[in-house]
Amino acid sequence: MRFQTVGKVFAASLMVCSSAWAGNYQSTGFTTLNIVADNGVTYFYPAGFTSLGTCLYNRLELRETGDYYGNVENGRRMYAMILAAQLTGKLIELGYNDGDGPGCRISGVQIQW
Repeated sequence: MRFQTVGKVFAASLMVCSSAWAGNYQSTGFTTLNIVADNGVTYFYPAGFTSLGTCLYNRLELRETGDYYGNVENGRRMYAMILAAQLTGKLIELGYNDGDGPGCRISGVQIQW
């Protein structure tokens, strides 16, 4: 009987802890960006953007190790899309997970055509 109670409490605590760390998908809305590169990380500062959750500094980042999912090639594709949109004056929407902080990585990019 004691093991059942301990097991239930343990299972409940795992569910609470995992949901607290999971975070939610958020987006910046379509906006313009300022881009800054420093020490292997490229920072994106969307105009009028306030980050949510554990994300700090009102910025998102792409690292040389890749995107949010750790995919280097996909990180390069997203960076190319962002640069192309910047060069052509298109608005950009960046997606991120608000539990990825304090330095939240980009998990998706949309360009307004």
